[in-house]
Amino acid sequence: MPLSSGFLAGFDLGKPAPSQADFGLLVGLSQQHVSRLIAAGVLVEGASLREWVRAYTQRLRDTAADRARQSSPELQRERLGLLRARAEGLRMRNAERMAELAPVAVMDALLVKTGARIAPILGAIPPALRAQLPVLQSESACYAAIEATVAKAVGAVRGMRLADEGDGVDDGEAADD
Repeated sequence: MPLSSGFLAGFDLGKPAPSQADFGLLVGLSQQHVSRLIAAGVLVEGASLREWVRAYTQRLRDTAADRARQSSPELQRERLGLLRARAEGLRMRNAERMAELAPVAVMDALLVKTGARIAPILGAIPPALRAQLPVLQSESACYAAIEATVAKAVGAVRGMRLADEGDGVDDGEAADD
């Protein structure tokens, strides 16, 4: 409903404010919103309509000024940076939870533990072969080659660390000496 002199004729700015619903109709708010403004102390119960209009328009000005102040280019860049950092942190936490990423210390400890478990198994191979295949005792060169290969594997497994990259051994291939 447009504000016209006929509409305003029913309102006396000097008298106490009309009902919450009427004030809401005047300024374009619901009665519930006017009630919230009273509860927040923006509008004072029993004040004149003029005071309510001034208080409400002052609230609008303050809100607009606060938004303008908060939307400076520096603040916008800062907010964008914070949002990006927060999003990256969430992506990293989600990736960790989905086991796509694991902390380096955890992976390193896992490799050490795995090496410690595998080394005795590999180390037991030459004595087991010697006990089960007596012919190897007469073929000392064959036994020495097996023992050297196993010793090399044991050394590699015991020394495993996550930081060991580019060690010259491709996955699935043994390095030749």
